[in-house]
Amino acid sequence: MLAGSLLLFSCAKIADPRPPNLTPPSSIQDLHLEQQENRIILDFSMPTAYVDGQPLDLFNVAIYRLTLPRADQPPPLLSAQMEQSGQIVQRLGPDDLQKIVRNGRYRFEDVVAFPDRNFIFQRSFSYSLRFYSPRKVASSFSNLAFISPVAPALAPQLHPARAIEQAVALDWDAPRQNMDGSAPPRLVGYRIFRGATGRTLDRIADIEGDVRHYADAAVTPDMTYYYAVQARSTEEPSAFGPMSAVIAVSTVDVFPPAVPGGIGATVAGSRVELVWEPNSEIDLQGYNVYRSGALDGGFQKVNAALLSVNGLSDAPPSRGLFYYRVSAVDSKGNESAPSEALRVDFQ
Repeated sequence: MLAGSLLLFSCAKIADPRPPNLTPPSSIQDLHLEQQENRIILDFSMPTAYVDGQPLDLFNVAIYRLTLPRADQPPPLLSAQMEQSGQIVQRLGPDDLQKIVRNGRYRFEDVVAFPDRNFIFQRSFSYSLRFYSPRKVASSFSNLAFISPVAPALAPQLHPARAIEQAVALDWDAPRQNMDGSAPPRLVGYRIFRGATGRTLDRIADIEGDVRHYADAAVTPDMTYYYAVQARSTEEPSAFGPMSAVIAVSTVDVFPPAVPGGIGATVAGSRVELVWEPNSEIDLQGYNVYRSGALDGGFQKVNAALLSVNGLSDAPPSRGLFYYRVSAVDSKGNESAPSEALRVDFQ
């Protein structure tokens, strides 16, 4: 029986080996460049398929850079020139790519090394990408992106931030010169950053022109936020200078609600019926009502507990003239100034 089993096993047909997949990956056409100080930032998407539409199992990405004489406009370059004369400055594998992806976009920083850090501002550069399959079959080149770096403005001087009602107010001074010492500073706008720590800052706004203030309304009370700002020196491709020093601000809620308005009253038998317009603050907790027998006398609080509605039925201690004021209180206990006194003839 064992011999028969061996005979059957030895007669089994071995499948023909599958040929290696030599289909090239597809490429991308959205490579975009910007400048951060003396670094070039490559921003790009990632192909997800081979040219035949099959899902892509990426091996790595090769980043090509071609250094060119200084020019304001890109020369008529071809992919063949990039392949022949371009330098591969980095190969990024899947693990490397995971470290530089955010919201589906990949950002790679290329520090163009020259003995003089300002020499980068005297050259132009063209970049392109190629994508490789596990069989090391290369895609065609991506679009060729061109940049002529400029010496961007130095860091603005950010003033201490101020917590205002429902926002953080930022102000800063413009830089006085560019990174290479030249003046006046190149300025087309500013970029604002905010973070939960001083080391995790995200862009929250771009400001056009030399506007040196910003109100960040996307904040919540009782939090600490960190801010920085940098100058933008060109439009497209964008060139950004160094960041300002990072500052911190706490959004402690010390801001009272608005003073209640529209206060009215009617006398109904032995009671005074008060009503006023409701406040609109989202953190409103309630109201206090104060009464006095004289306009310039001491006002005493009528309600024992904070009122949750914009009205009160009061029983004065005697007949005569009385004056009422209303204040609003938020969830942090901040109380508004009292309203104008309302005179009530309680006869």
